[in-house]
Amino acid sequence: MAPEVFDGAVNLRDCEASLKQIDIYALGLVIWELASRCVDLYQGAPMHEYMLPFQAEGGTHPSFEKMQVLVVKYK
Repeated sequence: MAPEVFDGAVNLRDCEASLKQIDIYALGLVIWELASRCVDLYQGAPMHEYMLPFQAEGGTHPSFEKMQVLVVKYK
């Protein structure tokens, strides 16, 4: 979920602008997923073990409240 949504900063009266911000964040997550899992990008260099976003800080099953703090704090 985008930091703007967790932070409550999404203005639903102006849906177009809000949804564009959320979509850009989602696109960034997709690119991060691709880059962190694509073996061809590393070309023989050791590849890091895959982890979910904020897994090191929140674990594999964080609560909504914990993710809210992590995402808003580190955005």
